[in-house]
Amino acid sequence: MGFFDLFGKPNKRAQVRTNQQAGKKSEEAYRYDALFHGKHTERTGRGSDFKETKGHMLKGKQGRPTYVEVKSGGARLSPLQKETQKKKRNYRVERRGRRFW
Repeated sequence: MGFFDLFGKPNKRAQVRTNQQAGKKSEEAYRYDALFHGKHTERTGRGSDFKETKGHMLKGKQGRPTYVEVKSGGARLSPLQKETQKKKRNYRVERRGRRFW
């Protein structure tokens, strides 16, 4: 039916679905941006979205990995993500706003 049902209450399922789609798009956009800047990204299992390394093309060396959590809009970190952020010095939260086009 839409974002609101007949009585004006917000439809939670629709809102969650919309937020999930925005998050997936932000992650995908971040991955393309990282690739454009010469960074190698791979998915991680828990506490962050990506493990990112920047390598030197001629020397063949790889730098220290950085763990990246991509958030869209005003999303908050989960308790597991906060714990991971405290444990690791090389943890970064990448905020991406919603784009309308």
